[in-house]
Amino acid sequence: MHIHPTKGKSYRNGKDYRCLHCGWKGDADYNGAKNIAALGLSVNQPGGPWLSCEVSSLDFVPRQLTI
Repeated sequence: MHIHPTKGKSYRNGKDYRCLHCGWKGDADYNGAKNIAALGLSVNQPGGPWLSCEVSSLDFVPRQLTI
């Protein structure tokens, strides 16, 4: 996973991305998609979401949905 550690800065130059930490070079959109996929996997695991807060029974309020 190649990310820039400073908010508001980017290693992206158009479609090109170069990680200054490890030297990886590639398509910036591909890199972004891989980062999004990694984040999605971390919250979509049978053991629980690791990048989000737990939902306790006190937070649950049943709602009726209408269409």
